[in-house]
Amino acid sequence: IKALQAQINPHFLYNTLDLLHWLAEDYGADEISEIVSLLSSFYKLSLSKGVDVISVKDAIQQIEVYVKLQNFRFGDSINLEIQLSQEIYELSILKLLLQPIVENSIIHGILEKEPPVGTVSIKGYITGDDLNIWISDNGIGMTRKQINQIMDLSHPNTANGYGIKNVIERIRLYYGSQYGLTYESQPGQGTTVLVKIPSTKFNGEQ
Repeated sequence: IKALQAQINPHFLYNTLDLLHWLAEDYGADEISEIVSLLSSFYKLSLSKGVDVISVKDAIQQIEVYVKLQNFRFGDSINLEIQLSQEIYELSILKLLLQPIVENSIIHGILEKEPPVGTVSIKGYITGDDLNIWISDNGIGMTRKQINQIMDLSHPNTANGYGIKNVIERIRLYYGSQYGLTYESQPGQGTTVLVKIPSTKFNGEQ
C-alpha cells in the first residue's frame, strides 16, 4: 500500500510542476522554469517510487539538484565538490541519508559564516566490506558539546541537528549498530561527517 501511495500521490505533484515549468517557459521566465524543473527532480529523487534503497549515483544527483536550488536562493554561494569512483556510484544506500547532512553543512555551517560563502566536499572509499563517505564543509564548525548533542538520540533535536538524529536511527535500524555517523569539527574550521554503511551493489529497486 505504501509503495502504491508513493506512486499515486506524487503523480499530481509532478504534473503540476511540469505545468508550472511550461507556463514559465511560455512567459519567458527562464529562471522560474529552471527552479520548477529542479524542484520536480528533487522530489522524484526523494520519493524514489516508494523504495527505501537507491543507488549512490541517485543520492548524489539529489544533492546536486539541492545545491543548485540553494544557489538560486543564496546567489551561488555554495560550491560543491564530488570525488567518487564509478564503483561507488553503483553501490546502494538508504534514500535521504546524505542530503540532510549536506543541508546542515550549508544552513548551519557555510551560511552562518561571514561572508556566507563556502564549499561542500564529498569523498568516498571502500574499505573491506564497508563504504565510507566523507562530507566536509568549511563553515563555522562546532564545539564538542554541539556534536554530542547531535549524536545523543535521547536529546531533543537541536537547531544544528536538524534531520541528523533521523539519519542515525535509520542507519542503525537498517544496517546495524556498528554503522552510523562520525563527526569531526572545531569552531572556525568547518565540519567533516563520516557516513559508514555496508558496501552493497545496487541491483535496481530494492
